[in-house]
Amino acid sequence: MPLITSPTLIRSFALVHLTTAYYLLVSPAKIVNHGFVAVLGASMGLPPIPLTSTLTTSPTTSLASALLTLLALTDLSATSLPEEIYSYYWSSQSPIRLLFFFILTAISYLAKPGGLNLNATGKPGFSAPRPADVFMGDLGEGVGNIGGGVGGGNTGGSGMGGDTGGLSALSNGLVFTWGFVEMVWWFWVFVTLRDERREMSARKAAERERKREEDMLLR
Repeated sequence: MPLITSPTLIRSFALVHLTTAYYLLVSPAKIVNHGFVAVLGASMGLPPIPLTSTLTTSPTTSLASALLTLLALTDLSATSLPEEIYSYYWSSQSPIRLLFFFILTAISYLAKPGGLNLNATGKPGFSAPRPADVFMGDLGEGVGNIGGGVGGGNTGGSGMGGDTGGLSALSNGLVFTWGFVEMVWWFWVFVTLRDERREMSARKAAERERKREEDMLLR
């Protein structure tokens, strides 16, 4: 039996999502300026998010808060399913989430300045100097920063910034930290679920054997 069961892990992380959603709604700067985000991002050579656009709430942070709240509530409700349904549901969910956050973390790291850049054509190459990364905040300010970083002050156009494409906006300390923590957590859930499925199969086999022996005695 695992030391910490998978329902406990999932419920704990759902509470983390609810807490993050609350701070995204009332004070996004507390998340952006968190020491863990700063240390992990700096250790991977990733730029921080411009603080000028994240000191106050915005429609983007409010939407992110609502989506995290929905995700947390659905996860909490799914931990109360019957054992077999729970096992099948989370056994299909955990690998998908693990793969998604692995890809997100890899993109966040590889799209950094000087790293492998997946440009707008979809072909890998070495990245050129990038615009300021904008993940949250006012869209107009984000487009201005991106255009200024690539076109020397040109804020018009699509805001994708030349060859770097929209993936460059994912290359910052906050996105990497989010993806990395989610990836590690869901790997833990995946391994725990595997052990629980093995124990459940052994328990059912023992019950079938016990019933078979009881039937033989009754005969």
